Amino acid sequence: MAVLSILADNIMLGCASPVYLLSQMDYRRGAKIIFEVAEEDASHLKTLIGQMETYGIDPGQRAFIAQLTSLEPCNAQDPAPALLGKPTMRGVLTVQGPADFGPRA
Repeated sequence: MAVLSILADNIMLGCASPVYLLSQMDYRRGAKIIFEVAEEDASHLKTLIGQMETYGIDPGQRAFIAQLTSLEPCNAQDPAPALLGKPTMRGVLTVQGPADFGPRA
């Protein structure tokens, strides 16, 4: 279980929580990060389909640039949303690479 955030006005803001990762984090260009989210928690994500954004998954992970290439209804593969019995969506982020915020002070 994780929180998916996007960079807005130099601040990472949560856009979907909780999300359930179905793939490993991979920051290489062209990699696919696949996740599931309850449909009721995906309203902001629906507005991001096809857009390039800077994303983060939890504070301990590095930020990355990706396009939300897919967000579709699905039968949950992760046991947590499956047990809740709520409509679930599967999202695919196509990675462009790690975000570079320049030198740190």
